[in-house]
Amino acid sequence: MVESHVLYKGLVTEQTSLAVNHILPDILKQINPANILEVGTAEGGMTTFLSDQCPDSEILTIEILDFYNYNFRAGVTSVIGNFFSEEILSIASEFIKKPGISLVLCDGGNKSREFAFLANYLKVGDYIAAHDYCFSWEVFKSKFQNKIWNYCRITESHIHQICVNHSLENKFENSQEGLWIIKQKTSENKNNLPNSII
Repeated sequence: MVESHVLYKGLVTEQTSLAVNHILPDILKQINPANILEVGTAEGGMTTFLSDQCPDSEILTIEILDFYNYNFRAGVTSVIGNFFSEEILSIASEFIKKPGISLVLCDGGNKSREFAFLANYLKVGDYIAAHDYCFSWEVFKSKFQNKIWNYCRITESHIHQICVNHSLENKFENSQEGLWIIKQKTSENKNNLPNSII
């Protein structure tokens, strides 16, 4: 059955039921992040899910417009504005640099651009993830489209060179069944050139 979202506590998550009910809880438990940056709050369902799964994590969630009256727990900060504005990029980059493992979730309106920018600020051991991911269009069309999920916004070709430059390695291969890619920074950058966000 093709899904477009799944509800969590009555809120839309824009995720598959497989991701929310099975894949992501196990992955979050293993990562145990101190800090979670979510780009793309939408209705706040995913933020609420993250908050429940990671009650000790500090969460920063960013949405371009104030669509909803968010009411998150203490420790969850909601920022409204254009993610690529200088002010919000600065807030996001400083958040990632905080002590402890940071988990960065790229699920806004331009996932490949978000991934490219935020990879610049990862510490060794941090994780970066992107939603609506499939390894290739061919895999998406054969395995997911009109079967499970109809959105593919980012493929490996979009992020391959970024991953090489920043020593980002695939983790949690099962995340791809939930249309996520998760990579971990395993060593310092191979070069000192920042990724373009243009």
